Amino acid sequence: MLLVFGGSFDPVHRGHEAIADAARSAYPGARLLWIPAAHAPHKPGRSPAAAADRLAMLQLVVRTRPGEIIHTGELERPPPSFMVDTLDELRALHPGEDFTLLIGADSLDHLARWRDPERLFSAAAFAIVPRQGAGEERLTEFQSSLPTVLAERFRAKWLQMPLVAESSTAIRAALREGRHLQGLRPEVEQEIRRRGLYGAQP
Repeated sequence: MLLVFGGSFDPVHRGHEAIADAARSAYPGARLLWIPAAHAPHKPGRSPAAAADRLAMLQLVVRTRPGEIIHTGELERPPPSFMVDTLDELRALHPGEDFTLLIGADSLDHLARWRDPERLFSAAAFAIVPRQGAGEERLTEFQSSLPTVLAERFRAKWLQMPLVAESSTAIRAALREGRHLQGLRPEVEQEIRRRGLYGAQP
């Protein structure tokens, strides 16, 4: 099985690693693919840091995590990034594999509006990550709201783990404002400062 962990990773932080750890514990023996997005279509109002910068930070983290690799297909395609297209790529690269997508429970608010949900739900199962204000009942509500053609294809498991306290938005704000930072690996913070990202001082 391949666990597919997509996101902006802007920047990658300890919370992302906690999600990856919980997923690999829930699916023993699975490998994990980190999928940095070029520009997520459900975040149209914000431009992430340059792909090369986000990828460099992610590489610093993933190189120390055996059994995990980065797939850069979404960075190499013209944006926006659609997960259903990424799964087509992955199926060609990993024939015969089963795929499980890691998504936050808050994404259930718009998951049925992702590109080609019928094909998406047929291509992969989902592992749902708890979010503040979005508990396991959100998954139950989502499943009951689906039309029959989607409900028959949707397969999901609630990922049992503590809420992730870290937030890329809060980390960017702390860097910009020169406040105390939590949730970043030291080498990632060093790379952010070296590159002058998010208004951080060297």
